[in-house]
Amino acid sequence: GLPATELPRDAPMTRHPPSSTTPSTHPPATRPSTRTPTRDAHSLAVSEPPRLAISRRLFEASGAPVSGEDLARELGMSRAAVAKHISGLRELGFALEASPRRGYSLSSWPDRLEPEALAPLVSTRALGRSHLHLGSCGSTNAEAFAAALSGAPHGHLVTADRQDAGRGRRGRTWHSAPMEGLYFSLVLRPSLPPQRVAPLTLACAVALAEAIESETGLSPLLKWPNDLLLGDRKLSGILLELRADPERVDFVVAGIGLNVSQSSFPDDLAATSLLMETGRPSLRPRILASLLGSLERWIDRFVTEGPAPVIAAFRARAALLGSPVTIHGVSETIEGLYEDIDETGALLLRDSSGALLPILAGDVSLRGPSK
Repeated sequence: GLPATELPRDAPMTRHPPSSTTPSTHPPATRPSTRTPTRDAHSLAVSEPPRLAISRRLFEASGAPVSGEDLARELGMSRAAVAKHISGLRELGFALEASPRRGYSLSSWPDRLEPEALAPLVSTRALGRSHLHLGSCGSTNAEAFAAALSGAPHGHLVTADRQDAGRGRRGRTWHSAPMEGLYFSLVLRPSLPPQRVAPLTLACAVALAEAIESETGLSPLLKWPNDLLLGDRKLSGILLELRADPERVDFVVAGIGLNVSQSSFPDDLAATSLLMETGRPSLRPRILASLLGSLERWIDRFVTEGPAPVIAAFRARAALLGSPVTIHGVSETIEGLYEDIDETGALLLRDSSGALLPILAGDVSLRGPSK
């Protein structure tokens, strides 16, 4: 291989009723599409834009030179056209050297999220195979939701370098430093009834924690239902929005924010980043590619095996489990012992009377002076 923040937070799911004016053209999928561009060792993917096809070929060469003549022949274009696309890749930050006799060689990969920089690193069947990147937007969730209403497929990915109006729990906004974090949303079309979807938030949290641990060695804890913590500081958050009728899910939009390269945060935010925790820079496209692979594995497992593996994995990383907590809901505050998580994804709270209460949504904090 070559070399935020108030993050999205909400109850496990925000539901949207079906729209009578813009129905989805995609029924729920029982399995993501496995179709990928066809190519052999000596041909570029004909369905890809030329610049993306070139970046993929350079990635697969692992730093070895790739002949401009070969690229021109495989893409069916002139050497001058290839040189123009190479120039475009350089503008994105690809460190490319050209030799008249050897061709183009890649010495480092850019910290960018455009398809040219992300797609060659992605090995999923569906997640991220359809990808829209925006320099800035109000909210990647809003962009993905609109795309889903227009028929975007399962796995469609929306990324942004910055968000200006990100939506979180109770209408909160958060700081998304440009080019320093991962801000992305996925369109999911799981074959599930609405009543079974809630643990999907927990599946996403487990997937993110595993990918981060694999890439960095850090071991995030999971704060029910949708935050990732390192110590008592927030590293990542998840916001899921659902569109369904009473019998089936039309689609789910999973919005995720991850602090990657921030070196500091405002004093009023208890947040951290991969850079602050490891002292090492992380390449955002590599981290995102790993997240997509882990998300696909856990979402598939949740759909095929049910909630039990997800709940067990979440429980093993759960922050505050077994502790006295305060849960701030929309209309009330409840105190008790955080005893467990049930198969629906609800937090089980033992109150002062001894009753075991299933909590479906709320903001959990440690009870007492320590937060």
